[in-house]
Amino acid sequence: MILTRIQIENYKQYQGNHDIDVPAQATIGVIGENGSGKTTLFEAIEWCLYSPRAISPSDVRPRGYTGHTTVTVHLESVDGSQQFIVERVLKRAPSATIYRVHASGDMEKVVDGTRQVSDYVATKLIGLSHTAFTATFFTRQKELHLFGDQTPGKRREEVGRLLGLETIRTAQKSIIADRSKAVAEARAMLAQYEREAQGRNFDAELGTARAAIAERTAQLASDAAAVTMSQDACTHAETTVGMSQDRRDRDGAFGQDMRHRDQERQGFDQRLRRITSELGLLDQRASERASLAPVAETLEALRREIVLLEQERIRFEQGKELDRTLRECGERQREVNGAVRDVISQVIVSNAFTGWLWSTDDTLNPVAGVRRLLSIVESVDLPEAESNERRLQAARKAAADHINALATLDRYKQARADLVKDEQQVIVEGEPRDRIPTIDRERERLLHDRTVLHAKRTSLEADRDKSRLILKNLEEQHFGDDCPTCGRPFSEGDAEIVAAAVHQRIDGIAVEIKDIARDATAVNSAIDELDQRRKTVFTEIDALESLRKRIQKSVSFLEAQQETTDVATRVLEQALAESGFSSPPTNDHIASAERATRQLRALVSTRSSLRASMTTLEQLESRHRSATQQRHELGTVSFDPVAFQKLQATCQAADRAHSAIGQIDKDLARRPELESELVIATGRISELEKAIRLLSEQRTVLGFQPSELAHAQQELQAARARERDAVARFHRTTTSLRETELQRDSIVKELERLDRLAKVADAKRSEADHLEFMAKEFTEFERFAASRKRPILAEYTSHLVQGITGGKYDRVDFDQDFGIIVYDGDDMESSYAVDTFSGGERDAITLAARIALSQMIGRQAANPPGFLVLDEVFGSLDTDRRAHLLNMLGSISGTFDELRQVFIISHVDDVRTSPVLDELWRIEETTDGSSAVTCLGPGAEIDTL
Repeated sequence: MILTRIQIENYKQYQGNHDIDVPAQATIGVIGENGSGKTTLFEAIEWCLYSPRAISPSDVRPRGYTGHTTVTVHLESVDGSQQFIVERVLKRAPSATIYRVHASGDMEKVVDGTRQVSDYVATKLIGLSHTAFTATFFTRQKELHLFGDQTPGKRREEVGRLLGLETIRTAQKSIIADRSKAVAEARAMLAQYEREAQGRNFDAELGTARAAIAERTAQLASDAAAVTMSQDACTHAETTVGMSQDRRDRDGAFGQDMRHRDQERQGFDQRLRRITSELGLLDQRASERASLAPVAETLEALRREIVLLEQERIRFEQGKELDRTLRECGERQREVNGAVRDVISQVIVSNAFTGWLWSTDDTLNPVAGVRRLLSIVESVDLPEAESNERRLQAARKAAADHINALATLDRYKQARADLVKDEQQVIVEGEPRDRIPTIDRERERLLHDRTVLHAKRTSLEADRDKSRLILKNLEEQHFGDDCPTCGRPFSEGDAEIVAAAVHQRIDGIAVEIKDIARDATAVNSAIDELDQRRKTVFTEIDALESLRKRIQKSVSFLEAQQETTDVATRVLEQALAESGFSSPPTNDHIASAERATRQLRALVSTRSSLRASMTTLEQLESRHRSATQQRHELGTVSFDPVAFQKLQATCQAADRAHSAIGQIDKDLARRPELESELVIATGRISELEKAIRLLSEQRTVLGFQPSELAHAQQELQAARARERDAVARFHRTTTSLRETELQRDSIVKELERLDRLAKVADAKRSEADHLEFMAKEFTEFERFAASRKRPILAEYTSHLVQGITGGKYDRVDFDQDFGIIVYDGDDMESSYAVDTFSGGERDAITLAARIALSQMIGRQAANPPGFLVLDEVFGSLDTDRRAHLLNMLGSISGTFDELRQVFIISHVDDVRTSPVLDELWRIEETTDGSSAVTCLGPGAEIDTL
């Protein structure tokens, strides 16, 4: 599957809509500043296809944005026969859909749902899990050099993880941990068995326990017989106590009946005394009634006299209330006069308002004075005064705006002239952009020279090392008597001659290397100087572009300001016409209008208070007239309050005497009832005394003594004590028998537990042996799996290496740690580790191995991805190695059908401007802080980048 189109809407910093078409077969450079969103672009593809947990839904939307997010990825098979669209949307709830696009253009929904889409992509559409997909799709810097710069152990671990061998290793570690646990548990159980069984004779302990059980069983039968005898004796004693208690109860009943009758007799004695006392009190109340009768007889005459005086008292109170009302009206009128006077004094007006004052006549006739003031207020035309003030102020503001607009227009014109002058100064020596091609050609030439010098130096260093090895072997006579070059036997002195020649060769190489290093230093200095010149030119270009943009913008500013000035002129003319002035009004004119408006506002503000005062004065006048008339109609009132109070007191005393006589009559009416109760109480007392004598005689005949019951209870307590002792002995024997049986059972259980412990220890020992066998088998299985994977990986890598190196190397193999071994030609013994190669060849071979690893993982899929993303993989490489690696990457998309699309993410200048790239995607931050994608064709101008 390859990418054909990417549509992004509001994903992280990609706010808004972004639609990107992807070439079917190309090497694409993705450029932009750090943090501009280069990696986020491909992360959006990953989220659309798989929605991994590492990408939280809360982080998907742009910061501060609450709308929906949509990412759509268009996929096509390599042969173009199948096309799919994967769409994932995040609204309030996430959703996802996969469509199949038919040749007719119709779309058919294949699967719907967030989890269902992720599963369909992993199992059918691509056929890779998310982990395997990212291992194929993304290649970061550490993964690009996975086969070159890693230690053997780290390399084996990382490659095994990508190939899925980590699962076997994880299972093996788990088995080893379980085996160690089983061994430790078996040892602990055996040690526990030996520790707890040491010094124990279970047969002897069981014999002793059984003998003790037989002895305690016989004792238990004897104790049971003793309990039965003691229970019979206790029953006889309880019968005797019951008979004594019955006699005691009968004696108590006689005594209680006697006490009740005696208490009743005492109650009648008290009642007899109370009746006698109440009859004496009634005699006293009869004497008291005779003394109160003369006072009560005057009550009716006193009441008639009070009724006559009450009418005069009411007229007296009405006169007092009317006098108070007249005083209040006078005081309230004076307060209102003062309030009106204060209002008048606070409002200062011009002489144009005659009558705006409060005179002595107004104080005497305040209603007329307030009416005059209200007529003055009603005659004021405040809206006209305010309108005149606003017209003057508008005219003054229009004049100020007109002056400011003219000044701003002059300032803009001067700024435009200054910008044009600065532009002419920058281009006085020509356009800075025209100097870039010359600098780039010179830089490319110097880069080529540096590459040639580097290659020469590498070749010379290899020749020097080879010559040193030959010289060392000659000096140590490792070649024997034969020449190492032609193979003929040495003659006398040949070895010294060859050694001298080799010495001379080494010295010559050293001189050449020194010269090359000097030339390389000069070339590097020249390149640095060109880079600085290039940077300076770009600075001038940026400054010139900024000036031209500002000049272009100034046109709109000048036009807008000219329009603003014209509008200000028209507004000023209209304001002057409305105000009636031929020139802008002065501050004195406006101040005079403001003073007049303030005076009128002050006058109008008194309207509500004057109206309220008018209402109050009219009400007071009406109330005063009414009170005066009522007082006149009331006339003269003669009333003595003191005499009236004395008469009321005398009447109250007569009323109390009348009430007391009524109560005394009620009390005297009870005398017949009390005399009857006296006769009844005397007869009942005689009956009770006779009954008490009869009960005393019956109790004497019964003859019960308290010592009789005490003796029977002592006998019962002794019998119960003997019974408790017998039962206690029986329980002690039973408890002892139970404890002995428990001791026997405990010995049996302990013996059984130790037997089980020994069996479990044996089982754990067997489990540990089985787990050890499984761990060894998993080790062999991992080696077997790796041995099956390595030839396949070697075959893929050999195919890629042959294509990248142009057939120079066509066979590659891997050791047990996935270290790369390269074979030179058909000679199987001429093999070299990848570390022995030069930097460019080593990068080519390790890149081929990494791509082969991605292909191998991808071929496990139903539709393997036909694209590869290289994210910032050139940062640590020098310029030559970057150029060489870029050339190799450029050949991949055009050479291998498995990888049609190669995306290179970088911010390095020479990577971004490499001719290897078929297309450039520039990611840049816009003015609102969001990211935008611009697609540039090959050969884009350097300033565009």
